[in-house]
Amino acid sequence: DAARHTSPASSDLDAREAHRQAGRRLIDVLLSYLDHPSTDLAGRQELEAQAIAIVDEQAARLAAVDTSLTESVARFVTARQPFLAEIAGLGRRRSLDAAPLARLYEDATALLDRLLLRFIAAHQRADG
Repeated sequence: DAARHTSPASSDLDAREAHRQAGRRLIDVLLSYLDHPSTDLAGRQELEAQAIAIVDEQAARLAAVDTSLTESVARFVTARQPFLAEIAGLGRRRSLDAAPLARLYEDATALLDRLLLRFIAAHQRADG
């Protein structure tokens, strides 16, 4: 039945859309993490766990379509930019001075570094 088979182009579009949606979900979770009080460790750990699940899914998806680790990491690093840009907006909304804004960037980059290491490990596991 032809209706059951997807064309390679359709499949590629579906994969790109899934990648975009996962990226949006990840940015939402990361911003929630940064918005969460740093004193609420359990809440932040839950949000980081959600981010890890998304990163694992993305790494496995890229490995499954034979995207090299180097290219996958390049995509991850490029995808960080909208998140880092959003931090400036978060700082403006909170009317942060330089010191709290610097802490926000430190929190963000530390989280992104942990997620990048997780992404690499997940890609390697999926790549077998």
